[in-house]
Amino acid sequence: ALSLKAKILTYAASPLFNGNSEHTNVVDSRGVKIFSQSYDPAKWTRASIAIKEAIDVCHEAGHALFDFNNLPEASIVSKETLLSMQTKGAATERWNPEIIWGDTQSDTYVLQRFAQPAFIHWNTNGNITFRSWAPTLRTVEQFYTKNGIPIEEDKEWININPYSLRTADQSHKYYIEPNYTTVNLHFNREPRFYGAIAFDGGKFYGNGVLTDDAMLTSKFLLGSYNIAWFQNRHSATGYLAKKMIHRLSSVSQTAGTFTIYRYTFPVIRLADLYLLYAETLNEIKQSPDSEVYKYIDLVRNRTGLEGVIESWRNHSTNPEKPLSKDGMREIIQRERMIELAFEGQRYWDLRRWKLLKEYMNMPIQGWNITSRETVGFYKVQTLAFPKFEEKDYLWPIRQENILKNRKLIQNPGWQ
Repeated sequence: ALSLKAKILTYAASPLFNGNSEHTNVVDSRGVKIFSQSYDPAKWTRASIAIKEAIDVCHEAGHALFDFNNLPEASIVSKETLLSMQTKGAATERWNPEIIWGDTQSDTYVLQRFAQPAFIHWNTNGNITFRSWAPTLRTVEQFYTKNGIPIEEDKEWININPYSLRTADQSHKYYIEPNYTTVNLHFNREPRFYGAIAFDGGKFYGNGVLTDDAMLTSKFLLGSYNIAWFQNRHSATGYLAKKMIHRLSSVSQTAGTFTIYRYTFPVIRLADLYLLYAETLNEIKQSPDSEVYKYIDLVRNRTGLEGVIESWRNHSTNPEKPLSKDGMREIIQRERMIELAFEGQRYWDLRRWKLLKEYMNMPIQGWNITSRETVGFYKVQTLAFPKFEEKDYLWPIRQENILKNRKLIQNPGWQ
């Protein structure tokens, strides 16, 4: 309950509802403005106090960040695999100590069917896995490099074309199939990327295989198992959201069966609160300090990344970025989009930050999934041009409700 209160107060403090001039015309039946047009910094303070209270109570109740080291498999897998499973496990391990609120009503059986790659021919399991929860290319690019910073800021990536082809060697064997040709975009990324994204040539920990050496490989070229012959049973972008598949769920490689290990969908987990706390502290302080960095670094360190200051100082073309309020705000926002990817948080974060108009009007892109050849497959395809307008920030009130209650006023743009 305290965690939910904290999230609601953070929402109220965020730009969408705190001094948003676009809400000038939102009034009630008396003409009274619903939303204050002046920015109130006290809302961030109120939210920060609520989040800290929630964190403290969660700690007292035994909640802690999930650690794959506490599972039996930790002793038989590589460090690379272990780190990639940290955030994946935080979201999918049943009632692990990081879960504050897990939704038992969410059907993770269906969810996993949509995210699960296929590893055998379509006519054996074509009706078992749906293979269509497809992250966009932008989502894939959003994850950090192995240095814990964005690709576009990493000094080591200045002369690297992310879309150029490269063949994997043994040094990448825990993340990419050796001797398999894919794109630079899939090399030298942070562990959370490899735990969250199934890509062409990417290794897949789980599916009944809980050791490193026998890991399966996901493939997406036309004619392989994931770009299927079923028109509505394939990834539209050439990726799948493997993060939300439990490590014990598996598609049989000899029969058309899918064994699902169910879990509660993570509505609120401790890392969410840590990142919210870092965000509110950054907003109420003149400039970020050790307290702000502490809570974001706790989340980053779990997957083997350096702290924010160290990462940007050692690897970024903009080493001063974490030292400013604006720079740190951008870092925290991206950190949330990475850490909580595919957990139903991104849309609501972008909405409260008032960034939906920017993000949702970008073209939706993926790879050329109609190609049977590697060169042809890695051609960027634009799948759609979405249109997001200012009115979409506030959804329309159902006409049925307006007819029942004449004092309700329809939101702007939906009249």
